Amino acid sequence: MKRKVLFWLVLAGLAGVVSTCHRVPQAPEPTPTSFLHGVVVEEFADWACIPCKATARVLDSLQQIYPDLVVVRYASGALDPGDPLYTPVAAEVDARVAFYSLDLSLGVPVVRIQGRYQDRGYAEEYAVRWGRQVEEAGKDTPRVRLELLRATVSPDTSGGEVDVRLRGSLLSGDRVMVYVLEKGIALQAPNGETRFSHVFRGGNPVDGVPVDTVVNVPFTIPASVLHPESTEVVVFVQNRDSLNILDAILLSFQELSPVFTPTLRLTPDTARDTTVPVNTYTVFHFQLENLRADPHPVDVRVEPDSLHPVPPGWGLFICVNGRCLNTTQVVDTLQPGGVDSLFSVDVLPGTPDSGTLWLRIRSLMDSTRLDVPLHLTVTP
Repeated sequence: MKRKVLFWLVLAGLAGVVSTCHRVPQAPEPTPTSFLHGVVVEEFADWACIPCKATARVLDSLQQIYPDLVVVRYASGALDPGDPLYTPVAAEVDARVAFYSLDLSLGVPVVRIQGRYQDRGYAEEYAVRWGRQVEEAGKDTPRVRLELLRATVSPDTSGGEVDVRLRGSLLSGDRVMVYVLEKGIALQAPNGETRFSHVFRGGNPVDGVPVDTVVNVPFTIPASVLHPESTEVVVFVQNRDSLNILDAILLSFQELSPVFTPTLRLTPDTARDTTVPVNTYTVFHFQLENLRADPHPVDVRVEPDSLHPVPPGWGLFICVNGRCLNTTQVVDTLQPGGVDSLFSVDVLPGTPDSGTLWLRIRSLMDSTRLDVPLHLTVTP
């Protein structure tokens, strides 16, 4: 209760007339509510916008009251790469502006709630109205609900994917969106020192009705985000005809599960089982591919299995690109893309026994690990 009272006191302190970059009804205390679904507030702003600072304070206060509230801020100004709010996805921001048929030359901020309600500029009565609209939108019974199944991110934080199940009645204009947001961006703007959060950094739409109620949506964390751990991922479903946002899910970076993405490909990559006569060379051929975009040093070695070691008297060595080396370990640098290394494990069994070897390949740049067992049965 104290937090909600404090919120409305904050609103009461944000005085002024309606303003854009180009008095006040008494606000009732909001009643306790439990959102039935996520609500999205979108703000089209500019880093030099004076009233945008007050708008940001109101939206941040609303998000503290309603934890399921999603705030998305679009930096719509003509920014340069040196500016903290610069985003290389200006075309995606422009597409969102066009989606709502907005004319930002008339001034910012422009605030849209759940895709339906819109205010341009800022005044205290707007802040009061936003709180009421957010609460009403959260009470609606949504036609479509989003159920989170899985959310992953790659270890190098370059991106990931989200799996959601859509429950309810889908229409032809429904589409799923995934947004990457960045929070905690500080800069000295003309409206004073400002800390921006929930800034749009990239989006991926899936148009039309999904062929299945389970949808996989990939996302990318752009290189312009210097601190991926400060990102958020938003998934929401919106009807492109009515513009109504139906449901939304907000995930912090800490809520994303890391997923292993190998950067090496070994062919073949399954166990090898071979029977050969004693004192006969056995050659296991392999092809190793670099999936990185830069040179990739790797450690390749052959080791005996601890439970089924090869007997004494067996010859064992590695050959790389046709050159056989008198060693069981090689450090090689693979070139970007394509097939980089053709190599083999050569075994000369000196006794009619059985044994197991392990081909172990380790990236020296990331966490990629490849292990393939080699089973040999030697006959007299």
